[in-house]
Amino acid sequence: MYRHPLGLDEHFCEFITECPKIFNYIDMPLQHSSNRVLRSIKRSANSERYLDELFKIRRIMREVSI
Repeated sequence: MYRHPLGLDEHFCEFITECPKIFNYIDMPLQHSSNRVLRSIKRSANSERYLDELFKIRRIMREVSI
């Protein structure tokens, strides 16, 4: 699944985890971790928020590939 890094719903993560027909793979556009670069390309979040999202996904989907 290709997904914007912010706003991934926890219920959807749980659904992916529980459904045997869906592969636990999420493709996220995380090009940069520099807050300066993120601001310059007009991203709405900072690196800490992206990391929080990744940790949330990992907490729910332990067998996920990102």
